Amino acid sequence: SRLGFIDYNPGFFVGNTMIDWLTAWLKEGVTPIQTIPHFISYLRGMAKDPALQTWRLAGGEQMRWYGAGHLEKVAQAAEGKVVSTPIKLLNTIKDALPNLGQAGEQAPRIAIFEMRLDKLLPTWRQMDLQQVANTPEARRAASHALEGTINFARGGYLTQQANPLVLFANAAMQGFLLPGRAVRDIPAARWRLAGLVTTKIGLDAYNTSYPEYW
Repeated sequence: SRLGFIDYNPGFFVGNTMIDWLTAWLKEGVTPIQTIPHFISYLRGMAKDPALQTWRLAGGEQMRWYGAGHLEKVAQAAEGKVVSTPIKLLNTIKDALPNLGQAGEQAPRIAIFEMRLDKLLPTWRQMDLQQVANTPEARRAASHALEGTINFARGGYLTQQANPLVLFANAAMQGFLLPGRAVRDIPAARWRLAGLVTTKIGLDAYNTSYPEYW
């Protein structure tokens, strides 16, 4: 079931988050140092993160693996959560892993959105956030952020038809195609990928130089 495979699977959360953060670095050059603050603010609520607020207002939030019913809770989460009863405490513990999964997915997109908006509209931090969200620059930045990791809304006819029948069909196809698209369309991604491959080859050569490796 979805609960077992995704929502409450620690291994899936860790792997999915690492892949998304690596993809954001490969495509956009966004580092974990830029992503971690948004990961924390996503968990705590959006009140003190203007990039997160503007990103949501601009339509940037697209749920992927996690997040069923999450958008209905955004207003409640705006000022953070108060755990005041044992039942709320149990629900908070129960929801901890899915919430971590949501934050891991969305944080790199928020970081990409912020980076793009800084370039397209440098004065956005001095403006009203709703006005910023309504600008063409914010819409472009939000659209770009959606493509920063795997965009589940993207896909051909066959994969979209197969998706309800084959678990992760469209996700697997988009994940397979994403590196090729990045290398084709983004010159800087070619250098990042080359550096990553070179580092991996070097580490493998070093490790295999020891007899105990085998």
